Amino acid sequence: MGFGVVHLLDAVFRRMFRSAGLRPGSATVNAEDDTGAAPPHGGLRPPPRQRYFADKREEKMALIRGIATGEGFELAPLPQEVLIIWGEFDQIFPVDKAHKVKEKLGEKATVKVIPNAGHLPQQEDSKLFNRVLLDFLLRPSSTAA
Repeated sequence: MGFGVVHLLDAVFRRMFRSAGLRPGSATVNAEDDTGAAPPHGGLRPPPRQRYFADKREEKMALIRGIATGEGFELAPLPQEVLIIWGEFDQIFPVDKAHKVKEKLGEKATVKVIPNAGHLPQQEDSKLFNRVLLDFLLRPSSTAA
């Protein structure tokens, strides 16, 4: 019994989320998830959330650094319409990044900000996210001849 390593790791992970301004539940993985190999020697498996973020950690950190600093972030204007959906309170990629991406993609890019959402607007307000996406996908294209 006792506190346990798994509970301690989960508590640490939740604290890291809060310190980044994220809601702890905003990046959960199904608790029933049993994918991935069992740890060697019958040790405890980390919670699904930790397993999810542990994979390819260096690549994920490089992506975050590149987008955050603009390093290697090259986009050319696109000829087709583009929808950029962003969470108003995204603490990983602040909403000003959405507008910078729009500038690089050109005049056919549109930014839609989901109010009161963070980094996962598709989960945090799925109804509004889906409505914005469907409105974009179902509207007549301005490039149609």
